[in-house]
Amino acid sequence: MAANWTGWYLGGNVGSGTGRDRSSLVGGGNNEVFNLAPDGINGGVQAGYNWQSGNWVYGVEADIQASSQKDNKTTVALGNTAYDAKLPWFGTVRGRLGYSVGQTLFYATGGYAYGGVKTKINTGGVQVANISNTQDGYAVGGGIETPFKLLGLFGPSWTSKTEYLYVDLGSASNVIPGTTAVSTSSVTEHIFRTGLNYHFNSPIVAKY
Repeated sequence: MAANWTGWYLGGNVGSGTGRDRSSLVGGGNNEVFNLAPDGINGGVQAGYNWQSGNWVYGVEADIQASSQKDNKTTVALGNTAYDAKLPWFGTVRGRLGYSVGQTLFYATGGYAYGGVKTKINTGGVQVANISNTQDGYAVGGGIETPFKLLGLFGPSWTSKTEYLYVDLGSASNVIPGTTAVSTSSVTEHIFRTGLNYHFNSPIVAKY
């Protein structure tokens, strides 16, 4: 027996993000290679649609997230240049492919990702750059989704999910105004989150 996952769903999620952004500052007397690590809390909403064939479930999902991820502790050039890097928002549009075991859905996911990247650079205590980019790339990951029955307060249309995403928003280079120095960052994020979905077609147990 497998749950019936077919149909539309809508939900919300919350989790954490950890960035490992390979970066460099080259030119104008600089030749620095370093990592930025914007960490913080993410939260947002998702919506999607599932199709089902036997125990196999496939579908599409889109989400949009607000984020508090930032790194304002990284310095380079012997401590003379300080970075303040933020990922204020991001979103994805992904396909999902899963297998239902009873009422539990195990799935892999992947697709398009996009997001805002903001970076302030201070040299000698003076702000020399305020960079704001919208970048895009891809997201891949996987998760588990099961019925949510906390204390019997939620009906059969509710499920909970736990998910991991690797998000790569590509690389961007920017010239520091008034100098020949170029700041480059490759934005990659590890996202861990959990959430709730409301299914407009209840995922009830069905026989095939």
